[in-house]
Amino acid sequence: MDDHMKNAIFYDYFGAIAGGERGVIDMVKILDPDIITTDTDAVKEIDPGVCVISLGKTIKYPGLKQISATLKFYSIRIFKIND
Repeated sequence: MDDHMKNAIFYDYFGAIAGGERGVIDMVKILDPDIITTDTDAVKEIDPGVCVISLGKTIKYPGLKQISATLKFYSIRIFKIND
């Protein structure tokens, strides 16, 4: 069994470069987790060396963007259950 635990930061979407996005990148530099998110375009502009797991694009319509991001996060399975 692997005793190493990998951390991840879940962030709704990187659609712009603002304070929240920069804060996540700063946490990555300290904690070395993966970022699990949608709309990864702005990540490449902030720091192209960051490990990002993309859940895909969201719908670009106000209101539906948040709902589509929620559905993408709801539908993923990230935990491996060990006996």
